[in-house]
Amino acid sequence: MSHRTSRSRCAAINANAMTTAKTGVRKYATVRCGKGGHVERDCSADPHCVNCRGDHAASSMTCPKFVKEQAILRYKAENGVTFQ
Repeated sequence: MSHRTSRSRCAAINANAMTTAKTGVRKYATVRCGKGGHVERDCSADPHCVNCRGDHAASSMTCPKFVKEQAILRYKAENGVTFQ
């Protein structure tokens, strides 16, 4: 099960696309390997998380960055806080 929204094209949390420094061209990171330049369904590379650099897909619910983001969102919702 993926925690990415349907609007998000990039696997990175809170990002829509990565921009390469050299060209300024936006490229989308695949959820599986975290690299761009190919279609997600054709990706057969080993999993690599673009969020924490771990050996799992960026859609993993056990990703430490995702767990932290969820805790922040839960705190904000429960306490009516609007900080970034």
